[in-house]
Amino acid sequence: MFISKAIRVFVTVYQEKNINAAAERLYLTVPPVTRMLKLTEEWDGGKLFTLKNNIMTPTKRGERLYRQVYPHYAALNSINSSREDKTFRIASDSINLTVVTDFLNSTLENVCEIVSLNNSESISHDDNMYISLTPVPVPPHFREFKTSASLSLLCASDIADNWKHQPCLIETSLQEISSVQDTLTRMHTDGYSGTLMPVDNTAYLQQACMKGNMALLPSRPGNVALTELPYQCSIALFIYVNDIKRNVLNNNIFSNLERMCHRNDNIVTH
Repeated sequence: MFISKAIRVFVTVYQEKNINAAAERLYLTVPPVTRMLKLTEEWDGGKLFTLKNNIMTPTKRGERLYRQVYPHYAALNSINSSREDKTFRIASDSINLTVVTDFLNSTLENVCEIVSLNNSESISHDDNMYISLTPVPVPPHFREFKTSASLSLLCASDIADNWKHQPCLIETSLQEISSVQDTLTRMHTDGYSGTLMPVDNTAYLQQACMKGNMALLPSRPGNVALTELPYQCSIALFIYVNDIKRNVLNNNIFSNLERMCHRNDNIVTH
């Protein structure tokens, strides 16, 4: 017996009344939660929630569906809780870095599996996937992929002409990476005189950039509010996947990863 991922999302959003809280509880990112909620609304034929001040309020249709679904959901959940855990586990020593979260958003696109994200300094045999910015010891049943992610110097369009004097936000752990150091050196060589401001909070970093600050972040094509300055660097990503735990449940995630490999000539596998 199983519970539809879309129904699990619906029930969790109903209970949490907040998309971000529901995503955190389900170990998902926000985009798949939003997609699955939309699928449920299309299936049911109307809006299930209204959004105001980040609060998801169920409509009459949403209330009705919850009353119909929840007794069955609770019964199935009690059965499933005693079965083998089917969660797709992703671990990383840099789980909160923007390059890692961007990579995961691409890898988990159109995936409805329940995903657990954990910060860890090494690969566990229970991990389905492990991501690191440096090579790590690999258990024999893990396969290694290597790719790269690009960072660009982004700033609000209205301060682009004066970028050399603006403070620059940068994730603290990235400052030790040689390609980032090279980019910072080029900026200073070209006359940059602003202050480097290390930031550990990724969410704050991205919000601050949108509000007018300059930051070293993954490119945001199509965002007219941001200007991409001619300073980029490449960050290596080492991805390790557990071949033993590959099954029907998480095949979509592995397929996405393999498609990315074929699209990116920089990726090698071992």
